[in-house]
Amino acid sequence: MATHRLRLHMGKVWEFGLENLDVCNMFNEAIFQGLASLVDVGGAIVVMARAIAEAFPHIKCSVPDLPHVFVGCKGSENLEFTTVDIFQAIPSADAVLLKLVVAINGKQRTESEWKKLFTESGFASYKISPVLDFRSVIEVLPY
Repeated sequence: MATHRLRLHMGKVWEFGLENLDVCNMFNEAIFQGLASLVDVGGAIVVMARAIAEAFPHIKCSVPDLPHVFVGCKGSENLEFTTVDIFQAIPSADAVLLKLVVAINGKQRTESEWKKLFTESGFASYKISPVLDFRSVIEVLPY
């Protein structure tokens, strides 16, 4: 029941954003204010990183993955593709997007596995907030 209510609530949030673009734009500006770089982990189809790069040209966006993933992908002045095994290391950036990159062969990462990955990538702190089912918002900070 709680999951159903959350989905309904999130649906209303998205509807509000579509009907009130000025508020939505202020929200987006606030989220990306102060960011100079962003890594879209597991963003192989490049939709999110490309949208952010186009909307916020001051942010250098990077999409790390294995080389075969980028066949046919085109970068831009502020969108690049880097050959990295994202399960070994994540390139440093002001912000990191992790969208449904939690399972390897059906196994979810533990908090200690996330911590190891973040600290080895140069991040000092993190916060994991469960949102829906197995999904979480993970904030990773350089300080």
